[in-house]
Amino acid sequence: MSTIHSETEYKGYNIKIKYDEDPMDPRINDNIGKMICFHRRYSLGDNHDYRHDDYSSWGELRAQLIKDFRNDIILPLYLYNHSGITMNTTGFSCNWDSGQVGFIIVDRKGLLNCRGVKRITKKEKEYLFETLKSEVEVYDWYIIGDAYGYCIEDKDEEEI
Repeated sequence: MSTIHSETEYKGYNIKIKYDEDPMDPRINDNIGKMICFHRRYSLGDNHDYRHDDYSSWGELRAQLIKDFRNDIILPLYLYNHSGITMNTTGFSCNWDSGQVGFIIVDRKGLLNCRGVKRITKKEKEYLFETLKSEVEVYDWYIIGDAYGYCIEDKDEEEI
């Protein structure tokens, strides 16, 4: 981190918000979702063994993922590619520079271990869909370069 975005003083400490020029890929952290993506020029999402050529449509791949992951908590992933890239789960209005690149799906085994539940209730399912959307939002911040960190300095300008 180097470029200071903003700074403020609080109770004798100087707090600096800095632009992170080399952020860590959020997909290497613990995530409930698994991103299955395909793109000719970009390596997106998580590592996987699926091949785009093995499926004749997104619907066919979706059905296979639901079968393999043993649940239907799945969202499509769309990419807008024009002077940079951005990703979401709802799509973009520009049909020329955007389209579907994959899916994000909940890994059932990881889910049950992570959440400590025996079955997926309606409330749990809603939570999981929101979690997947949040994971995609964080990943989007990463791929568009919207990453920040902070440091706290004492009155002698030493980082604590």
